[in-house]
Amino acid sequence: MEILVVSSVLPWPSIGGRIRFYNLYSRLAARHRITWICSTGERYRFEAKEAEQFLSRILSLPAEPDYYLPSYFLPRLFSRALNRLKLRRLRDLLFDRVQSPAIRHFRPSQARLDLIAQVLDSGRYDVAIWEEESLAELVPGNIAIPKVITLLNLPSVVFKRQCQNVPSSWKDRLFFGPEFCKVVHYEKNHFSRFDLAVTMSAVDQDVLRSRCPRLESVVIPNGVDVDCFHPNYQTVVSAEQLLFIGTYSYYPNLDAMHFFCQKILPFIRQKHPNVRLSLVGHDPPPELNQYAAQGVEVIGAVPDTRPYLEQANVFVVPLRVGGGTRLKILEAMAMGKPVVSTSIGAEGLQVTPGHDILIADDPVEFASAVVKLLECPELRTDLAQNGRALVERLYDWNSIALKFEDVLVEIAGRQSLRRGFKPTKGLTLCQR
Repeated sequence: MEILVVSSVLPWPSIGGRIRFYNLYSRLAARHRITWICSTGERYRFEAKEAEQFLSRILSLPAEPDYYLPSYFLPRLFSRALNRLKLRRLRDLLFDRVQSPAIRHFRPSQARLDLIAQVLDSGRYDVAIWEEESLAELVPGNIAIPKVITLLNLPSVVFKRQCQNVPSSWKDRLFFGPEFCKVVHYEKNHFSRFDLAVTMSAVDQDVLRSRCPRLESVVIPNGVDVDCFHPNYQTVVSAEQLLFIGTYSYYPNLDAMHFFCQKILPFIRQKHPNVRLSLVGHDPPPELNQYAAQGVEVIGAVPDTRPYLEQANVFVVPLRVGGGTRLKILEAMAMGKPVVSTSIGAEGLQVTPGHDILIADDPVEFASAVVKLLECPELRTDLAQNGRALVERLYDWNSIALKFEDVLVEIAGRQSLRRGFKPTKGLTLCQR
């Protein structure tokens, strides 16, 4: 097949959200040609060179407009007036997209739409995929091939949870209702333009069906490379070592760490005063250094997370906001590490609390679960072994990529059979 992908980032390096892109598309590229459109530039030259090893072509998405203004005179005038009066939130509610730390939008400038349309017109593509909900508006009109959108999160779910779990001002309470309605309207209006939606979990799929009942959807979960991430029983695990991994510029991860350090960690330290927490991942803000006196070490970005996973006693996922499924949990389980998570943190994963994971939402109960694991090696071993078995059975990237490929082949075949393309089931992908 000829596949066109529109994305916000390159599918390399394999970090953060790119882990999914790399593992799926590097495997698909063994049998299909993939053209990738995303934001690139001189600073991404090395990443692009690496991605070109499995992509057929990489094209640059034009830069985003800095500021949106309505087309008509009176709305434009009113919008400028609200901006001058520093009523930006009201201006966004009336004339723009809802702004939230957990929601992104790629604006549909004419240059961007023209580029995507020209690429589609110039090539014999079988399917086009928009790899993120923030790109839903970048769809030119009159596309003859199937259009697929991947929803890494549902914006309305993330937005609602953020408003419910984060301390709010009177202004937040005033705006929440109309802003939430606008986010839901955005989903109904833009997601329904696609032929197929890919969600990360059945939970997100159910919400999507309530928003867009006519939109076909399928669950293609996140996964883990079980050959790359595996237990190392030779490593001497550090005593009382906790670990969290995430990209801290993504609001749910930053909120989770403030929540853990302020509400949960003090209870753990009452029983284990020497416990330490390592924060690994990209873009940690300086504000996280305030927890150093509580045994929190901000490590930041690392080339390989596995050495830190090997050293950890317990992996914590205290998320209060978010959607989709957690790559971090799957990687920790694949490494044979016991996981304590909130319900939202483990949402969408086919886990069994008490068997392969511990779940707690209350800060005291979360702390108690961590303490129990620190004090009970047998429980740590049981959870670790059961978690590893779970990811081997359900979340291996090889089997997930095969399922994704079958879905693309099927939807492409609906319109391509008359052109001589015959969809094939059960294709074998090369290991990468």
